[in-house]
Amino acid sequence: ILVPPFQGADGSVVVGAAGGRVEGAGGTFADVPPGAVPDGTVVRVEPLLAVAFGLPAPAGYPFVGGIRVDLGGVPARVPVDIGVAIPAGVTPQNDIVVAQPIQTARGLAWTIVDRAAPNAGRYETASPPFPGPLAGSYAFLDPETNCVSWVGIVWHPQVNLILSGLD
Repeated sequence: ILVPPFQGADGSVVVGAAGGRVEGAGGTFADVPPGAVPDGTVVRVEPLLAVAFGLPAPAGYPFVGGIRVDLGGVPARVPVDIGVAIPAGVTPQNDIVVAQPIQTARGLAWTIVDRAAPNAGRYETASPPFPGPLAGSYAFLDPETNCVSWVGIVWHPQVNLILSGLD
């Protein structure tokens, strides 16, 4: 007898090491791949409005959806694919940007974590080449120009020290 995964009243689902899809309200979801989390991990997915990010969408990249992925404090070992419903009135044509606010020395700023493509009425991520979502809050932003190039840069800072007067 197959027992379905436990689902809490708040929409949380217990996911095991085999992974699985967790559906949230409003067409949101998270696909937890096998091995991403240990057995017994409580996963909750919920839609977010633009105001939840505390940072306006960048000029030329209007907000089309948001999602919060909560893994109950468990760090994901590999990226989790996520998705949001394509809003009514939006005609999806190209990939969009999936971004997350980060704290910098100058305040909050957006960082790109993935891209999402339209599929069956939803924008869905599919990492690589990006690092991909792990857990947290993500905004789906639509480049108005429909012309975005993806470039990966690996940077290894070097620190030079001069030590003097050591006894």
